[in-house]
Amino acid sequence: MAAVNTNKKNHIFPLYLKADVATIEDAATAQTLPVDTSFIKLVIDGNTNNALTLPNGGVPGQMLMIWAETADATHYATLTISTVVDGGYDVVTLNAADEHITLMWNGEAWALVSFAGATFI
Repeated sequence: MAAVNTNKKNHIFPLYLKADVATIEDAATAQTLPVDTSFIKLVIDGNTNNALTLPNGGVPGQMLMIWAETADATHYATLTISTVVDGGYDVVTLNAADEHITLMWNGEAWALVSFAGATFI
């Protein structure tokens, strides 16, 4: 059994920012997502591919859910996450309604916590 880490500086607790939901609608050009919220809603119903980028978080423990309210195989979002814990999870496609990912910023990189229906490429 591994030893318990009792060094407080290495512990990160989930933090949900007190902020309004950020709504991102179809973007004709590449768009950077905001990191001053814990919930981003994507409304994708006009453009073919919405190229989105998620920059580094601001506060260790920050939770962030990115949810596609509307999307389909023709109208979708490709999200590039700037810094991730696992390199296999740095580009994700949301191409159906209700697909989502939840991430946590650990102070150095985004860690994937959960996802539903999202496709990592």
